[in-house]
Amino acid sequence: MGKFTTILLIFVILISTTLSFAQISRRPQLELYSGFAFPQQPENFKNYWKVGLSLNAQYVFFPSRRFGIPIFIGVEGFTVNQDAINSSFNDALVGFRIYDNLTPVTQITEANVETEGSAGDFKFGVGLRPYLTSPESSVQLFLFGNVSYNIISIKTEFKSATITYRDLVTDQSTNTSLTARELEVQDFETKNETSESKVGLGFGLGVELPAGGSINLILQGMANIIFADYEELSRTDDEKKHLSFIGLTFGIAF
Repeated sequence: MGKFTTILLIFVILISTTLSFAQISRRPQLELYSGFAFPQQPENFKNYWKVGLSLNAQYVFFPSRRFGIPIFIGVEGFTVNQDAINSSFNDALVGFRIYDNLTPVTQITEANVETEGSAGDFKFGVGLRPYLTSPESSVQLFLFGNVSYNIISIKTEFKSATITYRDLVTDQSTNTSLTARELEVQDFETKNETSESKVGLGFGLGVELPAGGSINLILQGMANIIFADYEELSRTDDEKKHLSFIGLTFGIAF
């Protein structure tokens, strides 16, 4: 049985179970929320990608008044941190010298690279939400955990590079610009595009506040781990870490 079929079967069982408890539970609620996703691991993700955006929707059933089962769908989007990549590129090359008969004749004094990139995580799954406060309380504090099926896509591209050389004999500087095609000729990988599907886990803490009528406000903090292995920065191939980020979201419940 495939992963998608297994998760779909779990959804059906949970829906059937929760409906059977409808007489003793609080009413189900639809929740829409958005916020920010902060890259954590691996180091390449944390250092070279900006804080992402998160959009989510979920429907919560309540088998009991102090226990909810959310079924959710969501997406996180990230873009590369051009400044961080450029700084690392510059640090790696500045100071490099070219020798002629053991005598340094040229030295790199500045290096810049133009990069584009995006990463997305489309997910859906199911969770558990135990409440820490009584149903009568106006402010509801809850814990939650979930399992998700994640479709991850990553695209990065080096567009061009500019390198400044200083002639150590004449003290003259020269700029050299390299297009993406010229970088490819020198065996420099300019494009990378990957897509894969992985299971993930999430856990966190939330608070639900009344906002008048039948609408509540929800604030959540969640740690997310996706079981996709990516290489750590400057480490060997057998040293990898799962993809992880921390989400801080704010939304409304109907």
